[in-house]
Amino acid sequence: MRKIIKYIALALCLLTVSGTFSCTKNKMDIYSLAKRLNEVFPEESGRAYLCSDRENDGYYVIDAKEFGRIYSGKIEAPTCFSRVAGYAVRLPADQMGLEIHIIECVNRSDTDEIYGLVQARVDRIRSSEIMDYIPESYEKYYAGAEVYVYKNAVFLLATPDNKAVKKQIKKLY
Repeated sequence: MRKIIKYIALALCLLTVSGTFSCTKNKMDIYSLAKRLNEVFPEESGRAYLCSDRENDGYYVIDAKEFGRIYSGKIEAPTCFSRVAGYAVRLPADQMGLEIHIIECVNRSDTDEIYGLVQARVDRIRSSEIMDYIPESYEKYYAGAEVYVYKNAVFLLATPDNKAVKKQIKKLY
C-alpha cells in the first residue's frame, strides 16, 4: 500500500513539474479567453482593447495611459501598472452597455491592488449620472457590475448574467 502511495505521489510531482497538472497554470491565455467570453453575448455591441499586438484579431491596442484613463479617469499610467502582465477589455461601442475586463497580474499577490483599481471603475459606472442618463443600461449591466478575482486575474463583469460568465471563466482559464 505504501509503495502505491509513493508511486502516486511521484506521478503527481512529475505531472506538476511538467505543467500537465498544476493549480497555477492557466488553461487559456487572456486574449483567447476574452474572445470566448465575447461569444457568450454576441448580440451585445462592444469593442475589445488589448495591451499587446492583436490588431489583426480585430482588437485595438491601448497603452498604459489609456489603461489609466479607463480605471481612474486620469490620462496617466496607474502606479500599479508594472504589476499587470496583460489585459483584455471589452467596452461598449456606444459607451453604455456590456463590459468585460480581464487584467492578468504578474503575481497572484498583486490582485489586491489591481482589485482596488478595478473597483474604482465599478464605483464610477454605478454613479447616479449613469443611472439617470441611461436607466435601461444601468439596470441591465451596471447595477450588477462586480469585480471578480480568479487565479492571478482580476475581472470586471457588467453583463446581464455575471454568473454565466464566471462559469465560463472557471471552465476556460
